[in-house]
Order: sequence, then structure tokens, then C-alpha cells
Amino acid sequence: MTYAGLLMVLSLVLAARALTAGRPRPQRVVDGALALAAVLLVGLTFTRSAYLGLAAGAVVLVLTARPRLALAVPPLAVLLVLVLPAGVRERAASTFDRTDAAARDRLAMWSSGATMISERPFFGVGPGRITELYPVYRQPEFVEARVGHLHNNLVNVAAETGVPSALAYLAIVGTVFAAGWPLSRDRSRPAVRSLARGALAANAALFVAGMFEYNFGDVEILRLMLVVLALPFAAARRRAPAPGLLGSPGAAPPPPGLAVCRASLPRQRMRDVVPLQGAAGPARSLHGADAPVWRRTSRGVGDHGLALRGEAQRRPACLAPRHVGEG
Repeated sequence: MTYAGLLMVLSLVLAARALTAGRPRPQRVVDGALALAAVLLVGLTFTRSAYLGLAAGAVVLVLTARPRLALAVPPLAVLLVLVLPAGVRERAASTFDRTDAAARDRLAMWSSGATMISERPFFGVGPGRITELYPVYRQPEFVEARVGHLHNNLVNVAAETGVPSALAYLAIVGTVFAAGWPLSRDRSRPAVRSLARGALAANAALFVAGMFEYNFGDVEILRLMLVVLALPFAAARRRAPAPGLLGSPGAAPPPPGLAVCRASLPRQRMRDVVPLQGAAGPARSLHGADAPVWRRTSRGVGDHGLALRGEAQRRPACLAPRHVGEG
């Protein structure tokens, strides 16, 4: 089940990269081929919870990457079921078969978990105590006499550490959807958009699969989940250089006779400095207080084109200090 869960997340992240425009076509083709291979391997694991999670993740991925294709999802799903190998199709169909031993055992586990929650709703029976206490709470229709977990993220978390913990888990899932959706539609940053789509799809897949499996307690899947969910938000915090500024990709060199002063190195606010007045006029700020400032000067750029507080007397530049302070 761990293997199927890892493949499920990997396939969705790679599919998101393949479906996101703005990247080189060869890279997208490779990502798509790897995603397809991972999907085939998920099918060969015969893990029903991974089947359901993969389907949920695919729906979210279509809604974020190709919304117009949403109406084509149901017929494509039917076609996929028809072309699946008989063994995989029968395994998927048994998910909702109440005569299946594994399905009946899960129902018994969830019933036992509900009893634990009703007795200790706020703090649960204690982390890691399901195995120890299950024989006390198990229902008459059980199949396995001893289990390690209750095969459901919500039930297991609430039974072990209380309903507030289960609500915190739901808050994580909901927050990722709420904060990640705008990033998945951000057309100005393809890399962030790709990561956000993969995170949303993986989030949906793990949540749906977690209704039948305790993947939140699987350390390999949990680590991957936390990394995948955090990546789009970490990438979104990076500030791309404004187009046209010195040092940014595609920026034109400064016109002749212009000196460049970076008032932001070291971090220094513009209220701490004032432009020198002269025949050429005051300095002009292009993009706010922390952006480079150009001013016509006869001395050129100097060593680095930097104007720091306390250095105006030693190195004439385009900015002079209003007062002397920390450099």
C-alpha cells in the first residue's frame, strides 16, 4: 500500500508538469511518459484505495489544467474501465462489495473506532494504542483479530488523539485547496502553476485514498505529502526580478553617462537617503524604494555603483545620506 501511495502521488505530480504550458516540450513529453508509467504500476499493485485516490486526483488535475475537458471525464472513465485488464477491473469493483472480506473488516474497524471516539472524544485513547486496545473494542463481525490501524485517516486520528486532531487534519486539507487554487491558475509563473496543480491533485488523491487507508500515518507517504504540499507556496515566495531592471533577464544596459545605485544593498530604506541635487536634476526611482535608482553623473558607475550611508564623502555617487547611521 505504501508503494501504491507513492506511485499515486508521483504520477499526479508528473502529470501536472506535463500538462502545464510554458516549459520545453521535450521535458513535458518525458514527464507525461513517466506519469503514464506510474499510473500503470499503480494498476498492477491491485490497491483499491490507490485506484480511488488516483481517480480523484485526476479529476482535480483536469479541473485546474484543462477545465474545458471536465465534461469528457465520465466517458473517458468508462472507456478506461472497459480497457482495463479483467483482474484490475474485478479488484476495483470489489471496493464496494460488502461481501468482500477486506471491505467487511474495514466496516468493523470503523465501527470500533467510532466507539473509541464516543468514549474519549477530546483526547482519544492515545497515540499508537490502536493495536493494544482493538481487541477490547472490536465488533462481532471482525475479520482480523488484531490490527495496526483503522484504515481511515479521520477515524484513526480522532480515535487516537481526539476529534480536535481530526479537525486539524481537515483544516490542513482545506487550507491547501483554498490557498493553492489561485496559484494553480497563475499564468505569469509556469513553475509555480505546475507545482500548485500537482499539490492540489496529490492532496485530493491522498484524502480520498485515506478514507480507506491510514496513509497519514505512513511515514514515507506523510513525508512526501508534506513536501509536495509545501513546494508551490515556497516557490511562490521567490520574487522574480522586474523586467527591464539592470541584472534581470533581457534587461537593456544602462544608457551612457548613467550611474546605477542600488539603495537596497545593504538593506536600506529610501527614507534614510536623499538624492543629490545638481545640474542633472534629482535621482529617479524606477520601481519603488528597494529598486535600483539611476542618475546622470560625470563620474560613472564607480567600483560597484553602490551608494551606502557614510560613504558619500569617500565615494561620490547618486545618493547622499540624510543622516549617518548603521551601514
